[in-house]
Amino acid sequence: MTKLFSPHPASILIIMVFLSTLAHADAPWERFAINIGRFITDQGTEFRFDANPQDPGTRIDLEDDLALDEDENVTRVDWFWRYRRRSRLDFSYFELDRNATISLNRLIEFGEIDFPPGATVATDFDLEIFKSAYTYAFFQNPTFELGVTAGIFAMNLRLALDAPLLGKEEEDEAFVPLPVVGLRGTYAITPKLFLRASWEYFKISEDDLEGRLIDTNIMLEHNTFKNVGFGIGFNIVDFDLEDNDGEEKDEFNMDYEGVQLYTKVYF
Repeated sequence: MTKLFSPHPASILIIMVFLSTLAHADAPWERFAINIGRFITDQGTEFRFDANPQDPGTRIDLEDDLALDEDENVTRVDWFWRYRRRSRLDFSYFELDRNATISLNRLIEFGEIDFPPGATVATDFDLEIFKSAYTYAFFQNPTFELGVTAGIFAMNLRLALDAPLLGKEEEDEAFVPLPVVGLRGTYAITPKLFLRASWEYFKISEDDLEGRLIDTNIMLEHNTFKNVGFGIGFNIVDFDLEDNDGEEKDEFNMDYEGVQLYTKVYF
């Protein structure tokens, strides 16, 4: 997957702080908002599943080796609740499910099963993503707020390969909840037009677990009507995880970037 845009969080926040010095009439901070719309993604995914340390599996590129579509258009829901002036809770949910059938052009070892070249293999890859975060705004004025965040980026994933003509099938699934920390900022360009950005990060390096996650969001919203608005956003995620418990080993590498187009209901 070719990355179109990879913004550094510091540059985004510096721009937002500068813009906050351009004062205008007070803009109210919303107490609750829910965004519902479409998330148009470009994805790149690699997976490896070793049955045991003596039998390493194949590193599979799901798009190149198994013909899963890189592009996907799904429904996405994001919402937040500001329960105190400086404190808010954010949540997001969407699914990235793909499937394809292909005649393999190379041997794929997945778990305990070998799928030979030429085998017709049906692939199902199901991925649910749920994000939650608490934000405390340590800086806040009528046009700009900046806060620190702590939360969970959770993934429920399943990869299944099935070669019915050979009577072979194998699957691997996992629930991966990752603690993340980061920054979140909002700039009220006008009382109706808002620029929002967030950046969250996770990293771990232990004997049996190693991984990293970076999640960057930028959104532009317009409160067009009373309690109803519209927005466009851009989300980039880069994720790598290796889990080796000594008996079996899993590797999962994923990156996606996507555009959000949504309707917003706010109070």
